[in-house]
Amino acid sequence: APVRILADASRATISCGRARFSIPVLPESDHPHLPSQPRALGRARGDLFAAAVAQTYVATARNDSYNYMNGIKLELGADQLTFAATDRYRLAVREIGWTSESFSDEVPEVIVPGRSLSDVAKALAGDPLVQVGLDGGGGIEHRLLGLQGENRSFTTRLIDGKFPAFRSLFPPQFESTVRIDVAELSDAIKRVSLLAKSARNMAVQLTIAEGEVTLSVGGPEEGAEESVEGQLLGSANAIAFNPQFLLDGLHSLGRSQVVISFNQPSTPVVLSGADPDGEPDSEYRYLLMPIRIS
Repeated sequence: APVRILADASRATISCGRARFSIPVLPESDHPHLPSQPRALGRARGDLFAAAVAQTYVATARNDSYNYMNGIKLELGADQLTFAATDRYRLAVREIGWTSESFSDEVPEVIVPGRSLSDVAKALAGDPLVQVGLDGGGGIEHRLLGLQGENRSFTTRLIDGKFPAFRSLFPPQFESTVRIDVAELSDAIKRVSLLAKSARNMAVQLTIAEGEVTLSVGGPEEGAEESVEGQLLGSANAIAFNPQFLLDGLHSLGRSQVVISFNQPSTPVVLSGADPDGEPDSEYRYLLMPIRIS
C-alpha cells in the first residue's frame, strides 16, 4: 500500500495500510553538513568496480593496528584502476579499465576504508557508470574520496599510512603450475577442513602430483584426505595453507578453474583464474603465504 508521511516541527506520522507510526523529529540544524563531491577524475563500469572491490576486500585485515591493512589501496592510472589489499598473510590485486579525466603525470594513490568501500560498491553495482573523484590534486595530499552513481553519491575520509610496494611481493617467475576445477577443490577443502579446527590441525596440505591433487588434514590418529583432478605443469610438491584463506581466494576468482602457481613449499603461491586457453588470468591475482608444517 502507499506510504504517507506527514511532519511538522516536532513530530512525524508514517502510515501504510492499517499501520500507523508516530515518532519525534530532530532539529534540522543538528544534522551535519555533508561534504561536496570531490572533483571527478574518471568513470568506471559499476559492475566491474563492485567486483574489483569485493575481490580485494576479502584480503583486508579487520581492526588491525596498522590502519592501512584495514583498507584498500586505489591507484588511479591513465587507463586503469588498480585495487590492492593485504593482511600480512595474503595479498589481493585487481585491475580494471576506466575512462580517466585527469591529464596529470601523477598517478593518485589513496587508501580507502575497506568496509566503507565494500558497502558503497555493492550499492553502486547496478549503475552503468561510477564516477570516482578525489579532493585536491597535483601535489596536494588527498583526504576525501567521492563516488557517484546515477542517483547516489558517497564520500569517505581516507586512511593515512604507507601501503607496501605490493608489486615486488609477487615472485618474478614460477617453477610449476597446477590447474584445478574451482568447485571441486572448494568442496574438498570444506570437507577435509572439518578436522582443521583444533590448534594442532590448522592447515590443509595440498600434495600436488601429475593428474591429482590430494588434500589432507591431521595425522594418523585423527585426519581426513580427499583427492581432486589437477593438470600439473612442472614439479610435484606439497604445500600447506590456512583453509579459510584458500577458500576466500578461490571464491573471489569468478572463474570455473584456478591456476595455482608455486615454487618451493615455503614461498608465496599465486591463485589466478584460468583463461579460455588454461593460462593464468593477470587481471586478478591472489597471493597466499603457505603454512610451515613438520
